[in-house]
Amino acid sequence: MENGSLFNPGFLGASFNWWIGQIADDSTWRDNIIPGKFENQDAIPGWGYRYKVRIIGLHDQGETEIPSNQLPWAQVMFPITAGGGQTSSSQTPNIRQGNMVFGFFLDEKDQQVPVIMGVLGNNQQTTLATTIGNNRVTNQNPGSLATSGYAEGQNPPPGTAKPAVPDSNLSSAGKTIEGVNSVHLISNGDVKRNELYNTKRVILEPNDLIGSCLKAIKIELENLSKFIDKLAHATNAVIDAISLVDFTANCKSAVQKYGERIAKYLKHIFYNIFSFIIKEINKALSPTVDLLFPNDRHKYLDIKEILTELLNCLFKKLIDELADLVVSYLSDIFDGICGQPSPSDTAPFVPMCSAENLVGDLLSNSKGGIQSELDKVLGVANSFLGDFGSGLAEIQNIAANLVTALDFNNIILAFFGCDSLPNRAVSDFYTIQSGGGSITEQFLPNFSTISEAFNKDKEIPKKEPVPFAVPTRTDPIDYSDRRTSPEQTQSRNIA
Repeated sequence: MENGSLFNPGFLGASFNWWIGQIADDSTWRDNIIPGKFENQDAIPGWGYRYKVRIIGLHDQGETEIPSNQLPWAQVMFPITAGGGQTSSSQTPNIRQGNMVFGFFLDEKDQQVPVIMGVLGNNQQTTLATTIGNNRVTNQNPGSLATSGYAEGQNPPPGTAKPAVPDSNLSSAGKTIEGVNSVHLISNGDVKRNELYNTKRVILEPNDLIGSCLKAIKIELENLSKFIDKLAHATNAVIDAISLVDFTANCKSAVQKYGERIAKYLKHIFYNIFSFIIKEINKALSPTVDLLFPNDRHKYLDIKEILTELLNCLFKKLIDELADLVVSYLSDIFDGICGQPSPSDTAPFVPMCSAENLVGDLLSNSKGGIQSELDKVLGVANSFLGDFGSGLAEIQNIAANLVTALDFNNIILAFFGCDSLPNRAVSDFYTIQSGGGSITEQFLPNFSTISEAFNKDKEIPKKEPVPFAVPTRTDPIDYSDRRTSPEQTQSRNIA
């Protein structure tokens, strides 16, 4: 049939030569294609997608006789579903260094124009070499040709151009995912994504802001406890090590981060206490206005402004110190827990009383300062009111029970009994994976627990501020911003 009229042996097919080979080190062919966008089509250094292929049986294994940069260029044969580039119908070949490919020669017996027809898939169980383009395997030194696509070549790309293994290509066992049979293999990216998807995010409820803040503190304490437990397990459990998105994390930095988050919710509680105290002082001062002489009543507004400013400065200072106080408080709690993982069959559990005790202890730590400032307020009011100020004694005990301020609502939602109240939010938190959720009824906030902690006279040690470095006269001035040339630098030697 080969000699028949329908078959001309002068065309391709008379001697169809097959081959199997391996894509060489990408430093020998990656410059054939310009990465990224380019304006001038003549700037393309190569012609299409071409690769250097070391063909088994034709070329030696290794770099001894035929270096990789002297191997013939191999073209790519695209499937009919890819198109040939006309009318923008095309696909990009997913060929990487180390791939085992097969094809045929266009020039038959000359064997200088290979065409890649397909790729032989890699098995995930195969051990892949991490170097390529050397004499790891030669004709005299046999071995496995299986090579990772992330293998280090003889001339790796410089700087950030060097390909880094993404999380989606790293398995939880620490191996690169480079097998056609590993579509459903759990990767580092899957573990991190699952961790983020299941992390609880707080949803504040404006109709019960104080109760919602207590729930938020409980949720953040739970997140912190789980994070620290994960840190403790990371040395022995690969999954826990992978799911730590920040690998520089440690117990101290975790306490700092979550302490600042908790302080954000404590601000609302302290603002509510501030509003409550101002309301109580105004309530006690109002009856004395009618007792003042008419020519003194206009001064009353000035006194109220002074009293409000004194309390405002106090609570501003307390709120500014909240983050450091919470971090110091949490450091004492978790100091003995860091580095000690919970049993493998349990998970850290944080009850609501943990949040209640935290709030009660912080209020107890602050009541001395609040009482001291209230004494100043009473002194200012009494000096102005004189004998009429005897009725102010009832506000002296406000700081003795700040917990009562947690039930205080400065904004009344319903003025009349028949007013319909707004619909309250059902969810206290949400996760990306499961949506909204709420704290069960048995773990709802209880102000009596806060009151018990408040009455224990808790004192939280404050962190010592880090002092600024003070330059000396002999220290040179550092012009690192380059706005002043070295010739214009000055000396600190002041006469």
